[in-house]
Amino acid sequence: MRNAYTRLGRLEYSRSTGKHETRIRVHLERFIGDGTETDVKTAHLLSVFGNDQEIGAISAAVHEKHSFEVVFPDESRRTVNLGADASCYRGSIHLKGRTTRSLRHLVAVSSTLRGNGGGGSVILFNLDNESRELAWTTIVSLLGIPADPRWGSPILEALYKDQKMRKLEGLSCTPYQVTCNKADLMKRLGKMLKTHDLPFPARNGPVLWPGYSMHGLLSQISSSQTSQAPTAEEAA
Repeated sequence: MRNAYTRLGRLEYSRSTGKHETRIRVHLERFIGDGTETDVKTAHLLSVFGNDQEIGAISAAVHEKHSFEVVFPDESRRTVNLGADASCYRGSIHLKGRTTRSLRHLVAVSSTLRGNGGGGSVILFNLDNESRELAWTTIVSLLGIPADPRWGSPILEALYKDQKMRKLEGLSCTPYQVTCNKADLMKRLGKMLKTHDLPFPARNGPVLWPGYSMHGLLSQISSSQTSQAPTAEEAA
């Protein structure tokens, strides 16, 4: 976590109402967005921290469907909006040795991300060479399909070749959007099993999936942040 501040962005919010003008800046720890360079981007995830007043104002602005300015570590900017029915989750960050008030943490998610997997697509937070197995686990879990952990790489490669995977913009993550629903993926699995592109379990019984501890997940995310982000070809 050395020099972690260099990987932080900013979230800026401004609003003028008559004689009053509100300008707030908070630290942006994580971001997932979608959209073109010229349009207002759809933000799917905003993870920010600040004091009570700042976080309260940002939370209220999210619920009122206001737009924000995302400032990346390289000082590039994006105008973003979480859209209707966004959700906010607030908490506190207690810093060891700090005697003042705790920092407040806010995670805001779009309705699309809150219902991840239910709208014909799945948003993956970190799709790279180290978390491909976890990405497949996420898809299977959200769509509720019977699957084998060994099928992850072949399926993800096939989805990429069919242009069913699209890279999103992210800060401190490598997000992708996979366009598929349960019926589509079941049909694809059936075809690939018939052509022997996927291995079938040798005997009847439960399919054993690897376990993931919280420490392992955080270590995986940390290592992906410190390594160079892969290209789309490498990710698939």
